[in-house]
Amino acid sequence: MNPVPFPVTTNEDVECMRRIYNACLAFMTKPLSPITPEQQEKWWEELPSKVKKFKAYLYREDGEIVAYSLLQWHFDGRITPLFGITENARGKNLARQIIQHYLSEADGPLWGEELSSHKAIIKMNEEAGWQLLREENGVRYLYHPNEKRTYPDYKGMLEYWLS
Repeated sequence: MNPVPFPVTTNEDVECMRRIYNACLAFMTKPLSPITPEQQEKWWEELPSKVKKFKAYLYREDGEIVAYSLLQWHFDGRITPLFGITENARGKNLARQIIQHYLSEADGPLWGEELSSHKAIIKMNEEAGWQLLREENGVRYLYHPNEKRTYPDYKGMLEYWLS
């Protein structure tokens, strides 16, 4: 697969995210319930006030939406990714491509979670440079150093000026 990512911009796009999200609940690290279109609309409207910024993408392959990804920049400085893949697109190397895409979009270190039982995603995350921080209750808590930075290195500048 070679899906084309495009930004989520319309209510139809948000609805596609919802349908894929609901189809992926078994892979989430917390017990969650399916969300309704109304809940999704409310979440989408409130998201800009709950995070510093976010980027949401859908992925299209042969005219069909096959996945979504969401990066959130939290007010505490964390960047967290989330993605889901439609059932018929799973097992075709798409997760690896999505991981690379969101790593290229993030501008600093990332924090994430994965199920301890999900061997395929564990392998892909390890290959992509994710590091295990701890594991408890069937969930692996991860960190990715992602050296990409788009903001000034104030500490480095200060050290230079003071030397």
